[in-house]
Amino acid sequence: MKIKAFINWKNYDKDGKLISETEHEANSFVKTFLQTVLIRLFDSITVNCIDTGGAGRNTSYLANSYVDAAANNDDYGILVGTGANAVTITDYALQTKIADGAGAGQLLYGACTVDADVSVDGSTAYFQLYRTFTNSSGGSITIKEIGVVKYSGTYYLLLDRSLSENTIADAASSTLTYKISITV
Repeated sequence: MKIKAFINWKNYDKDGKLISETEHEANSFVKTFLQTVLIRLFDSITVNCIDTGGAGRNTSYLANSYVDAAANNDDYGILVGTGANAVTITDYALQTKIADGAGAGQLLYGACTVDADVSVDGSTAYFQLYRTFTNSSGGSITIKEIGVVKYSGTYYLLLDRSLSENTIADAASSTLTYKISITV
């Protein structure tokens, strides 16, 4: 069995017309991803996870944890940044997160949505997360890193950090689809 993640960018011009689409495999999961799987499988254990602020958190069963962030929330869900450092297994945050907003160097974060079920295509099962980023900053913005962050109810945990370059022109938008799949 193989578990993989894929990143798909759909870029739209200021009028909403699709101008380009790219897809590639993510770099991808970090230590905290596996820790949260372990916690879900064995709810009687406690694991020390590092949150996105760098603090150690004794984490046990996370009954209320989310990635489906509301619009304008840049704390969790799919996040983007400008950092280009190589991904390491112990990454706990994006190197340089792009903030939500319409100012210089900022992007408007749409709602982060998640498929309601797992789909099957041949010997592959998958689900997807989606988020649209709109650029109202007055200049082009180049994204270089992506993160998937889970909200635990009181703190945030990075599950994935991948390098993925994508430029969004001023007044344009880009929809990022993040697909997690297993293949037997």
